[in-house]
Amino acid sequence: MRAIEGRPILEIPGENGIAARVVPVSPSDEAIQRSLTKLARSFPTSNDVKRGQSSDPNELAVALWIEVSEKAVLLGADLLRGPAGCGWQAVLAAFSPNVRASVFKVPHHGAPNAHHEDVWTRLLAESPIALVAPFRAGDVARPDQSDVERICCLTPNAYITAAAKMPKDSHTSRREASELGPLAQNVREPWGQVGHVRARSRLGKHQWDVKYSEPARKLVRSV
Repeated sequence: MRAIEGRPILEIPGENGIAARVVPVSPSDEAIQRSLTKLARSFPTSNDVKRGQSSDPNELAVALWIEVSEKAVLLGADLLRGPAGCGWQAVLAAFSPNVRASVFKVPHHGAPNAHHEDVWTRLLAESPIALVAPFRAGDVARPDQSDVERICCLTPNAYITAAAKMPKDSHTSRREASELGPLAQNVREPWGQVGHVRARSRLGKHQWDVKYSEPARKLVRSV
């Protein structure tokens, strides 16, 4: 089953209807069509010297809306703001839930091109629990300080699983580098240590219990 906006991928019946359901809110039909069109244009023809168009895989990110009892969670994946007919623009145009999500996995590591103000005002409860995963593989680590400031202005209940910057090399990696000597350069732990954030809530209760293990921590604005 392909994940497509508005088509439930899981529904668990209850005594008075559906007790729990998982519904993709993306990708949109437009996003899928754009991807297929670019894929078709990427096939070479005779004497073709042009490179095929590349598609941003984040346009096809699968954001999930999860409802259990009267609580909802929105997992934003890496979904971007647009372009038109795609991303959060398409979600907001087609999706209008009866309940607002109290937990939000912030999309695309908190990057500004995945932020849409209306997601926070129309799909999320006030001061939701916001969960962020860092990105360290590019030229700019995410979330950067401006991302942190933006997220913390929207909710005081934001958490991140690890620091956006790579940690210093551990004693183990420094020892290995010393033993390898000239045989290897740039010996390091590529991803660094990561933590874990867990949010739990009992059925029939509105409160969430959030616990985390280091280096996960609460996200705070700079002083």
